Amino acid sequence: MSTATMNRKRAYAVDISQARAVTPPRRSTVPVRNTRRDESDLSPLIPAKGVERELMNTIYQLSESNAALQGEVQSYKVQLEETERRYRDELDLQRHEIIQLDIERREMFAQEKKSLEIKLVGLEDHMLKVDAKLEASSKTVDECAKVLDNMPELV
Repeated sequence: MSTATMNRKRAYAVDISQARAVTPPRRSTVPVRNTRRDESDLSPLIPAKGVERELMNTIYQLSESNAALQGEVQSYKVQLEETERRYRDELDLQRHEIIQLDIERREMFAQEKKSLEIKLVGLEDHMLKVDAKLEASSKTVDECAKVLDNMPELV
């Protein structure tokens, strides 16, 4: 056995029952596997130096990262809601414009139909007048033909 091992065993050989009552319990111990046979019985009692601090630092860093990520997620949610609202507004505006254009188209169609109906009535009236004139002309032609038939020939 080495001298350090002997000194360590001697230190534990002392009665420490009163000292244990005064000292607080150890916070964290990490079992360490030692290859040396004489120290293997003490390995579970060796406190993990710096491990608790490292864990606390890691937890703090992770919580900071988590808070930052939650902030980013919240920012993206706000952006998404704004984008959705903007697209809904644009869609509503386009729907309104489509409805307005449809109303205008129907009004133009109705006006054009009315205009064409008025023209059709005018053309029908004109056609009736032309037919009347044609009939009158036809009667006149027939009368003229009769008169010509009844006239002696001029020679």
